[in-house]
Amino acid sequence: MSIDLHCHSVASDGVLTPAAVVARAAERGVRFLALSDHDSIAGLAEAGAAAALHGVTLIPGVEISVLHAGRTLHVLGLNVNPDAPALAAALAEQARLRHARGEAMAERFQRAGMAAIAEHAWALAGVGSVGRMHFARALVELGHVRNEEAAFRRWLKPGRPAHVAGGWIELEPAVAAIRAAGGTAVLAHPLRYGLSHTKFMRLADTFRAVGGEGLELGPARLARAEIDAIVGACGRHGLGLSVGSDFHAPGPLAELGNVVALPERLPAVWEAWGLPRQIAPATAADGAADARAARVPEAPGLPLGL
Repeated sequence: MSIDLHCHSVASDGVLTPAAVVARAAERGVRFLALSDHDSIAGLAEAGAAAALHGVTLIPGVEISVLHAGRTLHVLGLNVNPDAPALAAALAEQARLRHARGEAMAERFQRAGMAAIAEHAWALAGVGSVGRMHFARALVELGHVRNEEAAFRRWLKPGRPAHVAGGWIELEPAVAAIRAAGGTAVLAHPLRYGLSHTKFMRLADTFRAVGGEGLELGPARLARAEIDAIVGACGRHGLGLSVGSDFHAPGPLAELGNVVALPERLPAVWEAWGLPRQIAPATAADGAADARAARVPEAPGLPLGL
């Protein structure tokens, strides 16, 4: 398939500009792409202009961090209207919370005698909100750890010296903001939250009850038992399936277009937008035809947002 509904740019914690993300997606045969930066729609205007040039249909998206039962979850808002007031208000509050969390993390590094890490992380974030990934990259680039995984393990995971819990908005109002923006709410990477099977099924039920419409069948490295668990939860609770790479940077693990093949027996969330269930690899003429056929916003002219 050539649909990818989960990726990030420098508007949050990715390393490529929105235009570069779209160009790379097009090179890899992606025809339908959702830019879904963390708590930000600031990259959509640039991505929309690039999508028009590369024959990609851009699906406006965002990934919202939420709290539910004391746990941080990530909810994708797909095919949203970036101008919707409810979404803008929710993201403005998230930006405030992210800034406060970034300052608290920076203070912890400063107390540890590592002020340069905090300064470098803020520089990497640029105009966006600083997050854990920026601190991880700063630790790597300044030679404190070998890779980002080690940075999280040593400094940034819960219980480690620089971890600060996010004080995010709650699940139900986040889903409500997505729906008020005409979007589809999808629980991102649903098996990454450390839940038992019973708690995962309870979460799927709650997610559907508050207006959620799908579970992401990702990341691409899922084992067969994990795929079966997500598909089973969708079937039991009346949820659709979504797919996405969770792309942040070029590399072999979470590359654009690397998604799990869609099982046959459950609906895909994008079918409700007028897109075909199975999407073949791109051809030169596909982009314009797809943009005409799909009931998603055209790529040009998307507002800058917050």
